Amino acid sequence: MLKQMQQINPSIKSSSRFYSTIHSIDAFSFHYSISHNDRDTTVLNVCLVAYKRGYVLTYNCISNFYRRFKHLADTMIQSFLIQPTEEDLVSISFSSYIIHSILILSLMR
Repeated sequence: MLKQMQQINPSIKSSSRFYSTIHSIDAFSFHYSISHNDRDTTVLNVCLVAYKRGYVLTYNCISNFYRRFKHLADTMIQSFLIQPTEEDLVSISFSSYIIHSILILSLMR
């Protein structure tokens, strides 16, 4: 993916790629730097998939200040919580569908 981005914008410099987890969901993260309007910007993208949906969390900052605010970005990224919808819960398995349906019916009474 970074190579494709570099083909579009040659000023992109790849920095690092790594795996992480957010609330026990596997995530792929990567840093890169880009020059725009004579300013260097550093970007962190965190990509994850949960309940058949993809998410991309992005932190970008002027490179000179990137390290200064990185801990805040890490805290915000780690606080990202995916709440499954009723559809997500129903589609997990047939037995959970029955339990989930009974729970909904009992709450509606």
